[in-house]
Amino acid sequence: MIRVKDIHKSYGKLEVLKGINLHIEKASVVGLVGASGAGKSTLLHIIGTLDYSDKGGVWINEQDISKLKPVALARLRNKHIGFVFQFHHLLPEFTAIENICIPAFIGGAGRKETMKRAEELLDFFNIRDRAEHKPNELSGGEQQRVAVARALINRPDIILADEPSGNLDSANAEELHRLFFSLRDQYQQTFLIATHNEQLAGMTDHILRIKDGKIVA
Repeated sequence: MIRVKDIHKSYGKLEVLKGINLHIEKASVVGLVGASGAGKSTLLHIIGTLDYSDKGGVWINEQDISKLKPVALARLRNKHIGFVFQFHHLLPEFTAIENICIPAFIGGAGRKETMKRAEELLDFFNIRDRAEHKPNELSGGEQQRVAVARALINRPDIILADEPSGNLDSANAEELHRLFFSLRDQYQQTFLIATHNEQLAGMTDHILRIKDGKIVA
């Protein structure tokens, strides 16, 4: 599903990733654990095609993404990868259901089918009654559920989550992680979750530990 080989990344003289190798199987939930500055976000951005490595390669479904041209890369990202961030990045002028639909509309999906899929996700996350509310009318937990639903709207193979529960209280954080497992079981999706929370990482199928730009366990 995801294979990373000898990834290096520097920003100026700062070497952030120093030869990362990993392999993640389909339909697994993997925790990427490390302190702030260890390279978690940089690695997720490279796997998610939001950034480029200086050296090494990434394969998704056996496809070398470094060989793809920008249009094909954007198509891969839109159709096969979903992103969940610590800061929800919901567009304030749009309602919850409109925020969820945006990636599908960008991908060219029809309005009727997209709205139906968004309503199904609202039901799954038990926030159907919040569909017409804007982000500032939602709680932190509700906003994150909308953000996760948005990541799922195109039925991606892979969900990359960067500190997704960082702004949630402990109860909402644990509930969010349990939802990831429910989604994996129902849709056979693969999750890579970057976190510094050891308790939540312990809920995953497998833990990768990153320290000073290297996978250490």
